[in-house]
Amino acid sequence: MYKKSRKISGPSLIAAGTVLALSLAGCTSPSSGGGDAGADKELVFVTFTGGDAGVKYENLIAAFEEANPGVNVKLEVLAGDDTYNSIVTSRMSSGTSPDIFEVLNNDVTPYVEADLLTDLSEESWVDDQIDTVRNLADLWDGKTFSFVPEVNSGGVFYNVEMFDEAGIEVPETWDEFLEVVKAFRAEGITPLSVGGKDGWTLQTQWTQMMRASSSAEEGALLTSGKVKYSEASTAAIIPAFADLVAAGGFEPNATGVDWPSSANDFALGRTAMMIQGTVALPAIRTAAPDGDFGMFPLPFAPDGTDAPLALAPAATQAIPANAPHPELAKKFIDFWASAEVNSAYLKDAAALASLQTSTSGNLDPAFEEMSELLSTRGIDIAGYVRPTPAVGAAIQAGMQSLIVGSATVEQVLEQIDAAQAAG
Repeated sequence: MYKKSRKISGPSLIAAGTVLALSLAGCTSPSSGGGDAGADKELVFVTFTGGDAGVKYENLIAAFEEANPGVNVKLEVLAGDDTYNSIVTSRMSSGTSPDIFEVLNNDVTPYVEADLLTDLSEESWVDDQIDTVRNLADLWDGKTFSFVPEVNSGGVFYNVEMFDEAGIEVPETWDEFLEVVKAFRAEGITPLSVGGKDGWTLQTQWTQMMRASSSAEEGALLTSGKVKYSEASTAAIIPAFADLVAAGGFEPNATGVDWPSSANDFALGRTAMMIQGTVALPAIRTAAPDGDFGMFPLPFAPDGTDAPLALAPAATQAIPANAPHPELAKKFIDFWASAEVNSAYLKDAAALASLQTSTSGNLDPAFEEMSELLSTRGIDIAGYVRPTPAVGAAIQAGMQSLIVGSATVEQVLEQIDAAQAAG
């Protein structure tokens, strides 16, 4: 096991808007050239990310407009449901195409296959992408059709101060993780927060364990139904989770706690750890803005191997082939991809870096350890098994039943197989 502690002096977070305003005032953005990149232009940016989650875009736009006088960026927020793609494609064909748009589910496939996107392969930021993102170009004969400004991952958030006070080191294997759980339980401290009432929080744990031990090839077999979940490497997940329950990882009433309450419990020091995605950080910081937290990969991996950092592209952006102002849209992305701007954006997005020049940028201190592992342990989750809704429901119900002791490991595995067979 390794031990890494650090103390945060002063406020641990600075509002991203303030960071951008202070560091970029008076600056000009990189230019891709072209006749439409001048002043007095309106860039239409369509997204499905609004509200608090959309603040990252609002701050980015404000900084771009300040650095480019005469340019106005119009942010249009649409519903992120099944109508999103049809609305965007309809606008592309009706003469009201946006200049840039966020891609639903980060999947550009239908757009690329229909020749609806601008080829971005020659843009300056392409070679700066981390391998996980750059390798997406392999899907399209080496061409790049989207800009991925951030990546998300999963792992274990932990309270640095609680680890230090207990003299506990960050675990690197599953057995070590179970020992950490037992050590906190022996001290009268609840080891793990989990919003077990909201089953998706438990499936998040299952998914992290699957990505660390399975493969894209096996995922294809599971998705097609050619292999049962109880016959694949995924069969080891439920018994391992049962061991975590037996070690005292959760409170018996964990299935009565919802997600917001579990995040609050962790943030306020009522529990030592929480298995979640990087997207959970804003909820943690809302309750504890200056808390000293860290994050490490869930150490569930085959013996003798390091736990991987499963990375998922997030907030994927694309430029329509018939965008009214394609060069201005490219200029906007160039600005977004610059190291200083992207580092500030990542702070607001509570995400990990997709660009090499941003991996050591102004990230939240909680992501320091995870950021250092991006280049050595990062793996792309594309192609990994994505359980059907029925299988997902069986996984959630099964893990809930293990926490309360109402089912055995064998029964849960049978329920998952039955859900898979039902289709």
